[in-house]
Amino acid sequence: KRKLALPFKLQRELGLSAEEERREPSGPKQRRKGGSASTKDGATARDERQKRFREDNEKDERLRRSLAKKLKMKNADAKFGLDDGLNDILEGLPTTSGRQDSYSSAEESETASYSSATSSSSSDSPSSGQDESDEESSSSGTLEDGGEAAGPGASPAPVGRYVPPGLRAKTGLLDNNIARKVRGLLNRITESSVQGIACEIGAIVQNYQVQKKVIQDLICGELVRAAVEGPRASAQFAAVTASCAFGLAAQLGSSELIAKFAAVLAQKLEAALAEGEGRALHNLVLTLVHLANIRAISYSTVFSFLFHLKNSFSAPHVECIYTILRYVGAALRSSDPGTMKDFVISVHEKAGSVRSSSGGGSLSQKQEILLKSVVDIKNNRQRGNFGKSCHPLSPNVLSWFKSTGAQELCLQNLSWDSLLSRDKKGLWWLSGSDLRTTKMETEVLARASHGHHKGKQSLGPDYIKMAAEQRMNTEIRRSVFVVLMSSEDYVDAFERLVGLGLKGSQEREIPWVLLHCCIQEAAYNPYYFHIAMSLIKQSKQHKLSFIFTISDKLKELSKLNARGIVNISRLVAALVKEKLVPFTIIKALGIAGNVSKKEALFMQMLLEEYLRWSSEETIHEQLLQVYMRPEYKALQMALSMYIMKYFSKYLKNTKMDRTVLEGLKIKSQIAMKALSGNALN
Repeated sequence: KRKLALPFKLQRELGLSAEEERREPSGPKQRRKGGSASTKDGATARDERQKRFREDNEKDERLRRSLAKKLKMKNADAKFGLDDGLNDILEGLPTTSGRQDSYSSAEESETASYSSATSSSSSDSPSSGQDESDEESSSSGTLEDGGEAAGPGASPAPVGRYVPPGLRAKTGLLDNNIARKVRGLLNRITESSVQGIACEIGAIVQNYQVQKKVIQDLICGELVRAAVEGPRASAQFAAVTASCAFGLAAQLGSSELIAKFAAVLAQKLEAALAEGEGRALHNLVLTLVHLANIRAISYSTVFSFLFHLKNSFSAPHVECIYTILRYVGAALRSSDPGTMKDFVISVHEKAGSVRSSSGGGSLSQKQEILLKSVVDIKNNRQRGNFGKSCHPLSPNVLSWFKSTGAQELCLQNLSWDSLLSRDKKGLWWLSGSDLRTTKMETEVLARASHGHHKGKQSLGPDYIKMAAEQRMNTEIRRSVFVVLMSSEDYVDAFERLVGLGLKGSQEREIPWVLLHCCIQEAAYNPYYFHIAMSLIKQSKQHKLSFIFTISDKLKELSKLNARGIVNISRLVAALVKEKLVPFTIIKALGIAGNVSKKEALFMQMLLEEYLRWSSEETIHEQLLQVYMRPEYKALQMALSMYIMKYFSKYLKNTKMDRTVLEGLKIKSQIAMKALSGNALN
């Protein structure tokens, strides 16, 4: 009786099948017994081997079912253990070695042994070849672990690019049912239902975990297709379409949808201009101007489109210019009168060149009407509703935009060339996202620095190189750096920084770059103080950003050199003097204990600048607030101790003008009175 300690398949894998070969009759004995006897013994051995296969399989099946019962698994055919995803990773990889190879090699070795045992009787017994083929087919047709054996003609498993299991369900296109539902909702949009439809599409994206890129492509394609293939649209249709795109962008929380919609709109507009499709051209231009009217895109994009149309001055281009001026001409003039003036001059110059090229002939009727309309816009002369023909949105839609924060998604300074560009990389729709390749930004830099750097054609690459040297490691920081370095004065810098249109966390990069540039200067430059003052007065958010950024810099004071400490101390003193930031900002310095040399240098320069240029009333008022606030008790005591112990000693040993020195001593005494809670007089 044969004793099996392990399943037969595992014995074969471990090389324990030699014992079975020893039990089989050897070749010489078979040859002595004759051909018929050897054939009979071979058939008996084959039957015994197949019987052992069945017994081993039954034992394995019983063991598997018992284990499944102990593990309380409902289905015994299910996988044992936890699914760690390893099978998904190994799926589709080519197998060079493994269990199947070892099994197949073991079967081939056994088949070869049986073939050698019966080879002597192949000439005497005509059925030996048939028996051998049956044996091979039975061995090769054996199933392992419920899988099918691969025949000699079976093709290997396809091997392709590996896709993680979590993304395999997302690599395909959008589900047809979801796409059909979204299309149905977009086809039913009206001014009263646009809010509900946008919320419903946002819920679909969230519930079905639809990729934003896929749903954005579907929305942009459907909205633009309705404008291109539909009948001649009204202003209300264009307003509803633009509101739907803007509201969906706010619902999905991404300005990328507006950027994609504007890019698709620009491409379709260019195609319609080339083909001369008047109906599609009218619908697309109306949609574009209503995008600007609801502040989804800035008017600078419309100006860029107008200059682009002016270069051709053909009939379709003139009609587009007239439509734009008819609907948003007044808004364009009020948003940027200088650019409108440049456009009017360029249109008249283009009209003159057209007259001269035609041999002194007259312009067409549409071109003459356009010239009159341009002059009316320039002189702010209104004829009827010309220049203000956009469809007004309902108060419900406007309040919905305000509640969702849609105005923060407005795309600033998008040029027409950037919308048509095929080389869109990264966050291309953000202002200054690619200053190395954006033509409009390079021209702005060249114009801003023209007065200081004459003779240079383009200064953009120089500023980009400087930004890289200063380790401006993000696109927003590089944009702010280039604006600060290339502006003519602090007024120009302030206007251009506001024009960047940074929102939320992006605004916090402005104080960081400004402080970095101020610290790196060879000497203190008040230019940075005036920019900071303008920004703080404009917005409370800028004030908080400057307070937090300065506090972070003071915590890292040990990393700065003496020049940087002097620059930042004078900047902080100027901001405190103008009451733009509180005096308590120095709390981040931690002067309650031992004061290091760099901290002492900062406090000396700060107090000297602050006391020297501030009035006695301002000093007493600000430091008295420190005394009155209980949470600043430790700061009040530390500041009093520092003025008595260190600053008074510094004033005795320093060499400066006698009048200035006497004034500092008097004001330091006033500071001590305020910190002690005493009155000024």
